[in-house]
Amino acid sequence: LLMWYKKTPQIEYHYAYNLQKSGELKKAEKIYKKLLNEVPKPAPEFIKNFLNNWKNAWESMDFNLYSNFYDKKIKNNIYWRLRKQSIFKKASFISVGIYDPLVVYHKNDIYKIKFFQVYASKNKKDKGYKYLTLKCIQNNCLILKEKWKKGKYIPYNPSNSLETLIKKQLILIKKNSITKIKINDDNNKNASNSSSKKNDKKVILPEGIKKNIDENDVFENIKFEEVNATKTKNFIQKKFNKIYRWELSGNIDYFKDNQKTDMLIESLSLKKQLNFNTSIYTFFKNYRLKQNNNKKKGLLYGIGLIKNNFLIDIFNDNSGKKSFLGWHTSYKINENLTFNLNKTNLVYSRKTIC
Repeated sequence: LLMWYKKTPQIEYHYAYNLQKSGELKKAEKIYKKLLNEVPKPAPEFIKNFLNNWKNAWESMDFNLYSNFYDKKIKNNIYWRLRKQSIFKKASFISVGIYDPLVVYHKNDIYKIKFFQVYASKNKKDKGYKYLTLKCIQNNCLILKEKWKKGKYIPYNPSNSLETLIKKQLILIKKNSITKIKINDDNNKNASNSSSKKNDKKVILPEGIKKNIDENDVFENIKFEEVNATKTKNFIQKKFNKIYRWELSGNIDYFKDNQKTDMLIESLSLKKQLNFNTSIYTFFKNYRLKQNNNKKKGLLYGIGLIKNNFLIDIFNDNSGKKSFLGWHTSYKINENLTFNLNKTNLVYSRKTIC
């Protein structure tokens, strides 16, 4: 059902693999050969040359030279012309990087190309995948359609590609070295031949392919790797052993400014991981302050909780004249942004430390 719901090369490969393992070699071979014309493969040399020349024209910011790489429908579009001319006019420079150009579709004179693009100018920087639809006649190409999508770079590995896996299976079929996989029912070892054939219809994922794949995240950028079961088991065991241990850490900070103020902070923290996304911890901080030859000390200790991106702790703060119950909370919004809110006695300014 999944194959017909979302018919991608990866799903068709799984389907053909199951046909192959159940002994239907001709059907599997037919699908494999069909997929060889559809799976992404390195762009031919003339397309690489076209992309390189297009990149150089883009970086030159010469609109007339740049527009010659596009079809007339795009080139004569008023909105497109004004937008590109405005970008070239405002940018002091343009730098474009092209990585791993792949042909994802080819029929007659039409090529669909995918590559990772790194763009930088005075006003903008971005990284993502560029999709170009080209019309190439006698190795002379024009861009019919252009699309960009933000994303992380996933290097193309020929030895790990779907194309390589398909060719490998075709060689096995040709050598006739494939044996049927027999799935035995644990509750009935003496099942009849008919029931064994019935069990052969179960879906078998190729080696290295994980179960419960989230199709929205994985289908386009899936990697196929053979998995060593023993190594994987040992790796998971080590991770489980590590994650539930106590973690002790210490830190020393020294601060000095031009107002004759010195501050030394000694801190110690002990953390216990409860599960994959929750941990508790206790901490201690000792402050030694000196300002204009006046020495002061402060002490702070407390407990806290971390759950996913959220952190909260409470502590006893003795840095002032009286003990004070303070708190601190933070929330990690993304990799570059964290929200912090706290209440504490220890405050530093040019004139006072309280």
